Amino acid sequence: MNEVRKCSLSGVAFTMDADAFALLAEYIETLKKSYEDSADGDEIVADIEARIAELILSAQDNTRVVERPLVENIIRQMGSAEDISETDPAAARRGGPRIPRRLYRDRENAKLGGVCAGIGKYFDVDPVWVRLALFLPLLLLCLQWIPFFGWWVGPMMGNLFGIFIICYLIMWFAVPTARTARQKLEMNGERITEQAIRRTTEQTAAQDPDSRTKPVVAEAVSAIGKIVLMLCKLFAGLLVFGLILGACALIIALFAILVGGHDMPLSPHFLNDMNLGIPILGILLVLIPVILLIYVLMCLIASRKPGSKTLLAIFLTWIAGLAMLIGLAYKE
Repeated sequence: MNEVRKCSLSGVAFTMDADAFALLAEYIETLKKSYEDSADGDEIVADIEARIAELILSAQDNTRVVERPLVENIIRQMGSAEDISETDPAAARRGGPRIPRRLYRDRENAKLGGVCAGIGKYFDVDPVWVRLALFLPLLLLCLQWIPFFGWWVGPMMGNLFGIFIICYLIMWFAVPTARTARQKLEMNGERITEQAIRRTTEQTAAQDPDSRTKPVVAEAVSAIGKIVLMLCKLFAGLLVFGLILGACALIIALFAILVGGHDMPLSPHFLNDMNLGIPILGILLVLIPVILLIYVLMCLIASRKPGSKTLLAIFLTWIAGLAMLIGLAYKE
């Protein structure tokens, strides 16, 4: 049996065989020595570790043992410090194939919240065109003076502009900002290699966007957004409390039917001649969505993403229960 080692990359726990662990530790130590004299060395290495964790999770689940061939493939993809020192950065930037982009808010080119700049990066268009499209309904409101034309253009453009503003505010609070070098590379659709992370980090340090004073409007909207988010979480907490009470009542009713059957106290008359499987499945079909809603709201309160496997398992369970209930009802 091969020896295994436990390690953590960017907060994610992995189990590796001894050879893979030694190779990865040597690679990360080489990077740390390469950037020990750089002011942004720690940030660069942290981004590289986060990318390595993503690549491992994209290849396999973190419950499986990470073996040496996977680590070797990741190191070839990221590139070593020796390879990078011998490579022309401009040539590497021109030649590497692009990857699918991810949507982030671009604060470096932002006029307000960075939403339009981020959308422009995502679709590879100039952010000016995105901003013009945002305010186009407002410009078309000027055509209201035209007879017949303004009767329907004015209300429609006004509603459309309101929808655009609401969507902008929602994206401002929902879409994350590209802060780290890895996120900026994902936003631009560039391959995430050690060299690209280093180059982006150095460019960000040279620009120092955090030293710029934020617009007063952006600060005000950001503060309002935090207050609204806090109120939403408070409302979600109260809703979760009510749902938990409802779930407890359903569970008590379920146990009463399972234990008492037709002889339970205060039993409705229509249960006397009915197959007990029908009310049991009926309660379960109501209880499962309640539990699902509690789970989703708890994830929202904790700012966590609901697990897709958990949601799928709950949904399949509910479908199976519904099919059984239809079968029993038909037989009854």
